[in-house]
Amino acid sequence: MTPRPDFLKGMHDKLMTVEKLEKEIFKMHFFNKKIVFTNGCFDIMNYGHVE
Repeated sequence: MTPRPDFLKGMHDKLMTVEKLEKEIFKMHFFNKKIVFTNGCFDIMNYGHVE
Protein backbone atom coordinates (compact mmCIF):
# COMPACT_ATOMS: atom_id res chain seq x y z
CA MET A 1 0.00 0.00 0.00
CA THR A 2 1.29 3.46 -0.92
CA PRO A 3 1.58 5.83 2.07
CA ARG A 4 -0.75 8.81 1.98
CA PRO A 5 0.62 12.35 1.79
CA ASP A 6 0.47 14.31 5.06
CA PHE A 7 -2.36 16.56 3.86
CA LEU A 8 -4.62 13.50 3.49
CA LYS A 9 -3.98 12.12 6.99
CA GLY A 10 -7.09 12.46 9.10
CA MET A 11 -9.32 13.16 6.10
CA HIS A 12 -11.18 9.88 6.62
CA ASP A 13 -12.44 11.21 9.97
CA LYS A 14 -14.04 14.17 8.19
CA LEU A 15 -16.02 12.08 5.71
CA MET A 16 -19.52 10.94 6.67
CA THR A 17 -22.42 9.05 5.19
CA VAL A 18 -25.53 10.84 3.95
CA GLU A 19 -27.41 9.45 6.96
CA LYS A 20 -24.88 10.91 9.42
CA LEU A 21 -24.91 14.22 7.54
CA GLU A 22 -28.71 14.37 7.84
CA LYS A 23 -28.46 13.79 11.61
CA GLU A 24 -25.80 16.49 11.98
CA ILE A 25 -27.88 18.99 9.98
CA PHE A 26 -30.94 18.19 12.10
CA LYS A 27 -28.93 18.79 15.30
CA MET A 28 -27.61 22.08 13.97
CA HIS A 29 -31.11 23.28 13.06
CA PHE A 30 -32.39 22.17 16.48
CA PHE A 31 -29.76 24.29 18.24
CA ASN A 32 -30.37 27.20 15.83
CA LYS A 33 -26.87 26.99 14.31
CA LYS A 34 -26.00 28.21 10.84
CA ILE A 35 -24.92 25.80 8.13
CA VAL A 36 -22.54 27.24 5.55
CA PHE A 37 -21.27 25.48 2.45
CA THR A 38 -18.18 26.62 0.60
CA ASN A 39 -16.36 25.45 -2.47
CA GLY A 40 -13.34 24.57 -0.32
CA CYS A 41 -11.07 27.15 -1.91
CA PHE A 42 -9.47 29.51 0.59
CA ASP A 43 -6.54 31.82 0.33
CA ILE A 44 -4.55 33.89 2.77
CA MET A 45 -6.34 37.02 3.93
CA ASN A 46 -4.82 40.16 2.54
CA TYR A 47 -5.53 43.87 2.76
CA GLY A 48 -7.88 43.73 -0.22
CA HIS A 49 -10.23 41.38 1.66
CA VAL A 50 -10.72 43.72 4.58
CA GLU A 51 -10.51 47.09 2.84
